[in-house]
This record gives sequence, C-alpha cells and structure tokens, in this order.
Amino acid sequence: MQGIDLQTDTPSEIQDTKGDGVFTCGRFRLTGEMNPWTTFCEGRPDLEGARSYYDRLYRRNYGRLLPEDKRAEILVTSAGIGYFVKFLNDLGYQNVLGIDSDLKKIEYARQSPVPVRVERENTFDFLEDTDRRFDLIVAEQEVNHLTKRELVIFLIRARARLKPGGHVIFNSTNYANPFTAIDHWAHNFNHYTGYTDNSVVQILDYCGFGEAKCLPIDNYVFYTNPLNWVAKLFTGLVSLGTWALYKLYGKDAYVFTKRMIAVGTANGEPRESGI
Repeated sequence: MQGIDLQTDTPSEIQDTKGDGVFTCGRFRLTGEMNPWTTFCEGRPDLEGARSYYDRLYRRNYGRLLPEDKRAEILVTSAGIGYFVKFLNDLGYQNVLGIDSDLKKIEYARQSPVPVRVERENTFDFLEDTDRRFDLIVAEQEVNHLTKRELVIFLIRARARLKPGGHVIFNSTNYANPFTAIDHWAHNFNHYTGYTDNSVVQILDYCGFGEAKCLPIDNYVFYTNPLNWVAKLFTGLVSLGTWALYKLYGKDAYVFTKRMIAVGTANGEPRESGI
C-alpha cells in the first residue's frame, strides 16, 4: 500500500474532477489553504501504529458523549483515513459516514487492512446540499483552522442537519492555557482563531444550540506508562494554579488543558444565516 503523509502531502498533488486540489474541492473556498480544515492533518508518521493512540484518545474523551443507540446516524467530517470512523465501527455503530476533501486519504481508508467508509466531500457543500438528518455530527479536525466566519457557517449548517436533540461535537486548542496558547497561535501558521471554554459556549449559543458545554481533552491515555501519571499530576496542578490566577483577575475559565471538546445540542431555535 502506498504511503501517505497527513501533514506534508500538498494539495497540488491531489487532482480530480471535483476540484483543483484538496482545499478547492467543491464550491466553498476556505481561507486556510495549508492543511485545510476539510481534511484531517493531525496524523502521525506511522499511520497504522497511530490507530492505537487515537483509539485510546477517543475512548477516553469521546466515549461518554456518544449516542446509546447503535443505529444512530453519525457524520464524521474531516475524517482523513478514518480513525474516528473505525473507532465508531468498533463500538458497534452501524450508520457512520465519514467525509474528507483529500482523495489520497480516502483511498488509503478504503484500502487499509480494516476498510472504513469515507467519501470525498467538502464539508460545507455537503451540509448545504444533503437531505439527510443526523443524530450526531463530529468534526475531527480542530476548528482553529477556520476563521470565525467559517466556524459560524459550519455550525449553522450542521445545526440544520441535526435531528431534534442531536449533537454537534468539535475540538479546539485551548487559549486559556498560558503555556500552549502562544504556541498554538504563533507556531502554527494554519491557525486563524483561538478559543476558551467560554467562547466556544458563546458561539454554540449564537448558532442556535442549547445545553452548550466544554470539556477538557485528556491526552495522557497510556496508563501502563508511569510517566503518564506524572504528566497527569503535573498538568493537573498547573491547571489548578491557572484557575486560581484567573479568579484573582476576575475571569471565569474552568478548562485549562491543551485542547478541549465543545458539545452543542439541537434543542434551541435554529439561527438563520445571512452569510
């Protein structure tokens, strides 16, 4: 099987009739043309070896957020080679669709030792065009690759494609963390925005989601490694100290991990978008 680098393969290498590159697949043109949000670009060099890490990561952080009904209709955007899709399939979910804009990653997903269903679609176009309704929409790629306007458009279109009581889940780097915030912004040219637990709840509320909440992402999922527990203890103490400093400055923030998960429920009034 031909190898693929999730971070360095360039859009110009991906050509087909749907567009002139990964970031121009479809009608909706993204601001970010390097590692665009419509494809998953957080992968590690060892693609198959990384499956174990992502499986542990997803089980630890997303497992409690998934529908009880294994027949639930689930859409995974920016699915890449299908890490999250396979995770859901392994849990017994029967109606999972992954979409991604990168043809190479989709072909890899289909040819992998355990093939998964990933279709080539531009997330924004798909959500605008489809008549399907989903119980859950999960954005696998962190939303910092989007501008604020693009995130609003995604959330409004996702809200329109959810069944009543359905959920949207996305992840973001956390700008309330004083040690990693500047790295997220200045070290990564692909990041256009930064959020905290407060601002992701604000944007979910603005886009018509109810019961919006933000949860920390636990990256330390290798429990057999003693250093894992040392790291968990140290970062926990750092988070506690950061919370105390925020309080002293009169600011409310409760999530200080490097990354975080945002969850919104489709039980509020949908917002009409003029953009």
